[in-house]
Amino acid sequence: MTDCFVADLVQAANQDSKLVLLAAEAGRPGLAEFARLFPERYFAWQTAEPRLIQQAVGMALSGLKPVVCAPATAWATRCLEVIEEQISRRRARVLLLGTPPVDEGARPRHRHDLAFLRPLPHFALACPADRDEWRSLLRGALARPAPTYLRLPRTFAEREDATPGDVRLGRVRTLSVGTDVTLVATGEALPRVVAAAQRLAAAGLSAGVASCPTVKPLDQDFFLSAFEATRLVVTVEDHGLLGGFGAAVAEWLADHPGQTARLLRLGIPELFTGDETEEAGATAEPQHPLDPALIAQQVLRQLRKRARVAA
Repeated sequence: MTDCFVADLVQAANQDSKLVLLAAEAGRPGLAEFARLFPERYFAWQTAEPRLIQQAVGMALSGLKPVVCAPATAWATRCLEVIEEQISRRRARVLLLGTPPVDEGARPRHRHDLAFLRPLPHFALACPADRDEWRSLLRGALARPAPTYLRLPRTFAEREDATPGDVRLGRVRTLSVGTDVTLVATGEALPRVVAAAQRLAAAGLSAGVASCPTVKPLDQDFFLSAFEATRLVVTVEDHGLLGGFGAAVAEWLADHPGQTARLLRLGIPELFTGDETEEAGATAEPQHPLDPALIAQQVLRQLRKRARVAA
């Protein structure tokens, strides 16, 4: 992931004097520019995220708009208790940014940050897929009088439509409409979903594609329409299936019985993928579990299964 997100934080800081940045990654490229421009509004503690959170809550309760930047893994592990006690219970207006580790690489990794943070009251959770989504969600988060978590992707995908500025917290962005299946991606899964839809189209299926950057709250109007309009709704996420985006949609579906379409959830397997291949001495790069070909195969398999049941 390029650190172009820092440039957007600089622009937001120029427009809002209450914005302050707290970073647990003092060595991340790009942060030095924010520190140079706003030395009195930049605070860094190397690998001391709980202390940063406590400091951010105090700032929020004093009327500032703190943004706390740290690896996404930190929010789901050593910081969860202080996030719940200090941010969620106080409904402090703190924006948490989850960044991928600098040395993570491109191989799929099991992620569970959304699963840990989603149950916390008052939080909004979002995963932008491209820079336009990120900028819009950043503006929404800074204007929101409650805590927000934004997980940044490794790379910002090129936007697939020409309607900038139409992204809001709690809203889905529809790229195309289909009659057979609706593919809904969150975060950096979007380019893979677009490619999978092209494969499905080549197989004779009408596949719609939508970007759902906001995992909490869900866009209920969109999902009501999607489950009525197509035979299958597919959620795709770069996150474990337990407690993530697909789980949120499944919970919504359980509370809205009688939908005509079925739900298929695709995500990262419940494994710490990547490390196992190194330990086993494997040299071949493993196929990504969200490879567009695999997504298309699973969609076709699910539709054929439903056709057999209907027959």
